[in-house]
Amino acid sequence: MRAIEQLPPARNRCHFGLRRNQHGFTLVELMVSLVISMLISIAALGSARMFMGAQRQSVGAGTASGNAVTTIAAIKHEAEQAALGFYVNGTLPCQNFNLSVGTKTLAGNTPVMPVNVSSSNGNYAQLDLLYANALESAAPAYLASVTSSDAASATLTSYLPVQPGQTVMLTPLGDVGQPCTVKTASRVDAAQSGMGSIVYFDDTGLHNQVDFSGSTYSTSSAVSLLGALNWSHFAVDSNGNLVMSRPIKGGSAVLARNVVGFQVQYGVTDGVTSSLDSWQYAEGPTWAKLTTGLLPRVRALRLELVIRSDQPEKADAQGNCSTTTALPTLLDRPLALASNWQCYRYRSSTAVIPLRNILMGSNS
Repeated sequence: MRAIEQLPPARNRCHFGLRRNQHGFTLVELMVSLVISMLISIAALGSARMFMGAQRQSVGAGTASGNAVTTIAAIKHEAEQAALGFYVNGTLPCQNFNLSVGTKTLAGNTPVMPVNVSSSNGNYAQLDLLYANALESAAPAYLASVTSSDAASATLTSYLPVQPGQTVMLTPLGDVGQPCTVKTASRVDAAQSGMGSIVYFDDTGLHNQVDFSGSTYSTSSAVSLLGALNWSHFAVDSNGNLVMSRPIKGGSAVLARNVVGFQVQYGVTDGVTSSLDSWQYAEGPTWAKLTTGLLPRVRALRLELVIRSDQPEKADAQGNCSTTTALPTLLDRPLALASNWQCYRYRSSTAVIPLRNILMGSNS
């Protein structure tokens, strides 16, 4: 009789079957999977960094472009008003001025032009723009008696619509060697029988606190109403910021950052016709310094602003950049830039601004 084969208990049989059919990963497989996952993560991180860098550069370039456009618009707004109130009866009566703000002297019988460009170096220019806000300045009143630049009052032959706190300008009669004097009206007496208004200049007025002596204005010299005199100065500081400051009102504001170029040219006539003949830098024997004889020839300003992106782009393995391959220019002249200029992006904005007040004033 065949012996009955003895089987292990049921519990052991089940356990033995599970162990024999169980599947999983070996330690080598797990290590390989981990290394592959790390490589994929590193590649994804590198791509993300490259994308973020490119996006940052794109945003930086777009911001630079927007800043250039808005800054040019702000300068254009000031330039369009330049010289308003400075022309009297169709002429620019003075090259020198007596002008103070509080106890500070801005000009003491020294040249002041309503439009003036000065160059500090090849990349940067400085621009000064002056204008009044009273349209009545073109129709002045006249002195009834001799008045000095430090006089406390002026008697006029006719009515001048000046209010206390407004600015007036005393203009010499036919003597271009004498300066114009800017004063603040503190009180106005109405015209009386046989004479015109009397304008008083108390020493508490904005433009009356510095004593300018030595200038005399004869009978029939003009007194024009300026209302309020504004002076805007544009210059690039040592940090590459284009700053607008207000020498009269005080205060300053940064219009643009990362500025690598700001230049201005005069658009001038040939001195014979009224047509714009050429663009001139504020340099050389003729245009480095404006005079009352040259200013009527200036009909427009041409200016350009070049702004650099804030962050440099990454160089290649050899340390070279190719973000920008052509050296940027500034009004057709090459810019002088640092050696790593190719690592940045550049945006520029250019404008031509007609000087309508000079054009109208010199032709009136």
